[in-house]
Amino acid sequence: MKVRSRNPITGARRVCLASMGVLCVAVGAIGVLLPGLPTTPFLLLATWCFARSFPPLERRLLRNRFFAPYMKFVDGEPLPPRIKAFAIATVWLFVALSSALILINEWAPAWVVAIIIAAAALGTVIILRRGMRRHRDVAPVAAGE
Repeated sequence: MKVRSRNPITGARRVCLASMGVLCVAVGAIGVLLPGLPTTPFLLLATWCFARSFPPLERRLLRNRFFAPYMKFVDGEPLPPRIKAFAIATVWLFVALSSALILINEWAPAWVVAIIIAAAALGTVIILRRGMRRHRDVAPVAAGE
């Protein structure tokens, strides 16, 4: 039997994390309908908040029929090649558009565009590596087994 702490700070922290999770789910839901507003980062943040504050909400979010497709990669499944290609193409399309707008209208210095491009490159590497097996994680099989 798990004994819960009666510390009011712990309770306040749980309430804050759960509230932040609910807010992130709301913003993520708006992102499903509104192009340009990302959905997945907010849902991932909500999942993190719920995991640390109220795990039943985390399980409910991961099983939700509207939000589960956005978090499919959380469970460790490799992304299908078609989804990887679409994700990478979308990332670079919006990076190109935003970089062009920033540079043409001089809204920010060029180093901001460099940071955006570096973040997109990192995201591309992460997407491409998703689902690859790491050989060092696999224990060697002993001879004769």
